[in-house]
Amino acid sequence: MERALLVDDEPSTLDAWASAFLQAGYEVLTAADGVEALELLYASTVDYVIADLRMPRMSGGVLCERMRDDATVADAIFILVSGELTPPAFVRYDGYFRKPLDLAALFETMHRLRFSTERVYRGLGEARLHRNAPAERSIRKTDG
Repeated sequence: MERALLVDDEPSTLDAWASAFLQAGYEVLTAADGVEALELLYASTVDYVIADLRMPRMSGGVLCERMRDDATVADAIFILVSGELTPPAFVRYDGYFRKPLDLAALFETMHRLRFSTERVYRGLGEARLHRNAPAERSIRKTDG
């Protein structure tokens, strides 16, 4: 079962998101801001982080950057949510949605991003397999 970390400082929004994610079959963790979210990220593995942009203590943008800079948590798909018309240019997120959140579109995007990510990792795995093939190992041994 895929696990999503939902991050928003509005309890009613967080409850609505959590209910929808549970109904859709996701395991759900929730946090009220980026500081709580980072603590949860270091304590457990998640597949997705869905975070509001504007929150006290640590914004969704800062949370995303902290995640991307730390290899232990950088692999989670990060989707930023905001009432802003345009997404921030400085944040390395995977998706951006405006509030109010269209959950059907969000779930579709999450599925598409997961599929794309799996294809990339499969490709990297194949590259590693080729690099470790007997002929390749033999060439590397003789080179040095």
